Amino acid sequence: MAFRTQPTAVPLGPEDVIRLQQILTERDAAAALAFCREVIADRIRRRQDDSHRPPFEGGIRIEKTPGFFKDAD
Repeated sequence: MAFRTQPTAVPLGPEDVIRLQQILTERDAAAALAFCREVIADRIRRRQDDSHRPPFEGGIRIEKTPGFFKDAD
């Protein structure tokens, strides 16, 4: 999934901030890449996923998604 080019806030918990501070202090490139893939990219993907956001925040309404309701026999 490609990210949208729109402002996206990524919340970091205390453990994430400590991990990021360690990475910056140690200048560990491999750990920085892993942090970006495991934490940042995953959270951006979830924040930009319209199906998990309420309609007033720009999300989609699941009942208006094509194919959501199946024809009952």
